[in-house]
Amino acid sequence: AVRKATAAYNASQEIEQVIYTGDVGLFKPWQFENGMTKPITLKTTYDELKILWQEDAKIRTEFKVVDNCVYVPNLLAKIKGTHEELSQYWHDYGQFLAAKHAYAMTSVPFTQVKYSKRDLYASAFLFNNSGLIDKEKIFRSKFYKFSYLRTSLQEFIINKTNELINADVFLNNNDKELRLKILMTILTMDEFILRLIETFDFPAEVPKLVIYDGTKNIFSDEDAIIIAFLNLVGIDIAIFTPTNYNNIELKLKKELLDVHQLPAVQLDLQTPDFTDIQTEENKLSAFLNNVSEKIRRKFH
Repeated sequence: AVRKATAAYNASQEIEQVIYTGDVGLFKPWQFENGMTKPITLKTTYDELKILWQEDAKIRTEFKVVDNCVYVPNLLAKIKGTHEELSQYWHDYGQFLAAKHAYAMTSVPFTQVKYSKRDLYASAFLFNNSGLIDKEKIFRSKFYKFSYLRTSLQEFIINKTNELINADVFLNNNDKELRLKILMTILTMDEFILRLIETFDFPAEVPKLVIYDGTKNIFSDEDAIIIAFLNLVGIDIAIFTPTNYNNIELKLKKELLDVHQLPAVQLDLQTPDFTDIQTEENKLSAFLNNVSEKIRRKFH
């Protein structure tokens, strides 16, 4: 069969080549679906964090595109303690949750280990002599479940996994099984984590993971792997720790993330029910006012 382009199609292609070069800050949806990301994790104040959290990648400082690589200014922050007024704390927390493509985890550890020790050791043959993943072998492996994803996204995930294996971000870097754990954790990641990556159109809204840890629990190795992986992808992550306890800093190097200290400390603080949250400002505002009123009655 012979396919012939119409005049309108040719004209639109010419216009796109002028408009969507990246120089003018205009991008087609999914223009870089075959590209890569390079995260530029920003150091911010707490107030800046709240503002930037709501912004598209392309609006943030340090955003740029070089060839087919999108430099994504992303956020990785731990918020320790609470405001003196709990209603203000929950208002902030609610704003983080209300962002588009935000997913919340309210207990730690949050990663379910879905592979056995036997699987872990069997995955060793999926690496090449350089200690990185052999793509030919991985795509044929019984452990590989991502064949349904678009091919460019499959390549992206494997490339980012190799980047993480090479990155010096973990405190237990001497662990000989670490690269096996990295591979198996990513190959068996939860559906909600995969969706954060699937929905990420690099210059547009940055998907987000919000983690609430109000207990003595620390992150598992697998949690730390997922957090480091998502950070490398370019995704935003906020960890709320009202107790001031250590958690992620026991697994990842502290220079990776911002730590924002709020004035009060709360032990055994449960999150209100945020399941009704809507992104429309009026519904969010009404919901948060209701939460504030409940907290005010409880503590006065």
